[in-house]
Formats: sequence, structure tokens, C-alpha cells
Amino acid sequence: MTKVNTFIEKAKRISLLAKEKEGMRTSLLRHIEQSSAQPSASPSRGRELEYSFRALLLSSRSSLRWYSSFAMLLLVLFTGGGVAFASQGSLPGDTLYPIKIRIVEEAKGALAFSTESKIAWATERVSRRLEEVESLAVDGKLNPAVSASIQERLYTQANVVAGNIEVLAGKNNLEAAAEAASGLEASLRAHRTVLGKITEDPAATSTTLSLQATGAMEMNVAVSEEEFTAPRTPSDSELQTIREGLAMALDEVAMARIKIEAKLSAQATFSKDRATEKVKVTEKVLTGTVATLNRQRDTLEENTSAEATVKLTQAKESLLQGKVKLEGKSYADAFLLSQQAKRDTEEVTILIKSDRALKSKLQAKRAGKLDKGTTTATDTVRAKAPLDPPAAGNFATSSTS
Repeated sequence: MTKVNTFIEKAKRISLLAKEKEGMRTSLLRHIEQSSAQPSASPSRGRELEYSFRALLLSSRSSLRWYSSFAMLLLVLFTGGGVAFASQGSLPGDTLYPIKIRIVEEAKGALAFSTESKIAWATERVSRRLEEVESLAVDGKLNPAVSASIQERLYTQANVVAGNIEVLAGKNNLEAAAEAASGLEASLRAHRTVLGKITEDPAATSTTLSLQATGAMEMNVAVSEEEFTAPRTPSDSELQTIREGLAMALDEVAMARIKIEAKLSAQATFSKDRATEKVKVTEKVLTGTVATLNRQRDTLEENTSAEATVKLTQAKESLLQGKVKLEGKSYADAFLLSQQAKRDTEEVTILIKSDRALKSKLQAKRAGKLDKGTTTATDTVRAKAPLDPPAAGNFATSSTS
């Protein structure tokens, strides 16, 4: 009953502001009416939902806080609520946005009971907030009030991740702690790159791309000094502030990961099975991401394609070295090198996703700032040759420590 009670207590604490309740009322009823007309829904279901929402939204102030929250949670969890689904694409300032962050996301979070699942969901919420920043910035809608609101939610979730990583490390579950820190780092690093492109910061559009696989290896990608020189808009200024804060958070996460990995590497023994599993999982993820990049390369921004190619080349090198360490029975090193490869691969996945989401908006923005015939830096750095998948390896499955 403990988990159920915890769920209920969290549900009780979820509430909406008065303006949010009023603003949602019309939108919710309109959406229900539209949903009830769809062939996939039964005629009676839409009407029943409408009556339910009318009762909830028009109920007394004293009962609305509990009943509306819990009823919405039930709707999200057990009926697949069309309103909840419709809210997923909403942005700060949209009518359905409070449902997205206060109801849908909180409902999912209430079902995250393990430390690992809490970290995974909080990391996902960090990525969602950064995607919202990117979309609003490209549209020129990132004003100071919205920026402050998103940053507060962003740092709240980042702190949830950090706190739970400490819990894992305190329990000496260093592998899980290192993986969690690595995942958050990949997300922050990828979104920082995207934010740099949006702000048209020459440092972010990459004058140099460094490869930091084990051993000294560095690759430079030449970039023209001709960058966009239009004056910064309020959105650009807000975005730069967020990006600077993101850089500090990224440094803290990276340092935490390095410390955890140092402790992990210093362990007297490390499971061969765990290292083998890590190598195999990483190889599968890397192979899939390489295939995705090769398939979508022609639709990506030039610099995204180049950066993804560099990152995946780096990941393949790290994974190869991890396999060598595995064969040499250096299992902790094999685990960490594979994790580095996975981190780079996850970063590429986010870069590709963001590129697809923002490409049309960015192109429209650039069209207003560049004269016809101007060649941008990204026109010169595209890596067109498809990447080969990582070399397959044979993995032993016997268990030793």
C-alpha cells in the first residue's frame, strides 16, 4: 500500500492556478466536442467525458483542487485522454501547457518508483524543457518571463537527477550512477550545441570539433569566418543566458561523472558479464544510430551532418578500444569506454531529432538575415560519405568477477 499511498499524496499536491483553470475550461470542452465527433471514439464516450469535465471545471473551489487533479490523473493513466495527448505539443503560453507539465508529466512521475526510473524521467523532462526553449527561441517568443519559468523547471528536474545520482553512489551502485550522469551529460551537451546554432554564435557553430576518445586524437573542421551578424533579439539574449547556465550545469555533471567513474575504475573487481553487456548494448545502439544518420543525411542541416559524423566516428573508436579492453580482461575500462561511445551516440540522436524539429524554422530565420548568394560556413563542412557500422565482435557470456 506504500506505493499507492505515495501516488495519492502526490496527486493531492497537484493543483492549477485560477487563471489556468479558467483558461483551460473553454479549450478542454472544445477539444472534447471535437474528439467525440471522431470515428475512433464511441458517440457516448465523448458526451460522458464532456459532462465529467463540466462537473469538474464548474465544481466548488474547495473540492476542485483534489477531485480535478485525481480525475485528470485517472483520465491520463486509464483512458488515454485525448486532451492529455493534445497537450504534448503545447509550449509555454499555450492553453494546454499546464495540463502537460502539471498533470500528464506529474502523473508519469508519480509512477516512477525506483531511483533509476526517477532519473530517467527527470532527464527526459530536462530534454523536453530544452526543446521548448529551442522552439520558442526560433519563433522569437522566448521573453524574459517565459525564459525564467522554463529555467526554474529545467533546474528543478536537473537537481532531481543529481540528487538521485547521489543516492545511487551512496549505495555504491556506481555503474548505475555513472550511466545516469552520462545520460544527462549527453542531453545537456547536445542541446547546448543546438542552442549555439540558434543564437548564431560562431563558437557554437564549431570552429573546432574535438575528439576525446582515449588517447590523443583531434579533428578540426574548417569554418568560414562569415557568420550571421544581425543584431541580437530579446530571444537571442535570453537564449544566451540559458546557454551560459547550461554550460555551468554541464561542467558540474561532467565532473560528477568523472569522479564516479574514477571510483568505479578503482574497484578491485568488476563483473565480466556487466562489461560484456555494456559493450553489446552500446554496439547495438551505435549501429542503429549510424543507420539513422546514413538514411537521413540528405535531409539534415550541413553542420549537423558533419558534427554527427565526427561524433559517431569518435564513438566507433571508443567502442573498438572497449572491445580490446574486454578481450584483455580490463572489464572496468571496457565498461567506461563503451559508456563513452554510448554517450556520444546519444548526443547524436538528440542532434538529429532537434535538427528535424527546427530545420524549417531555422531556414526561414536565416532567409531573413542572409543576402542571396551568401555562402554560410555550413556549406563547406558536410560529410557526405556514409559511415560504416561498427565492426561486429564476439562476446563471451561466462560470469566472472
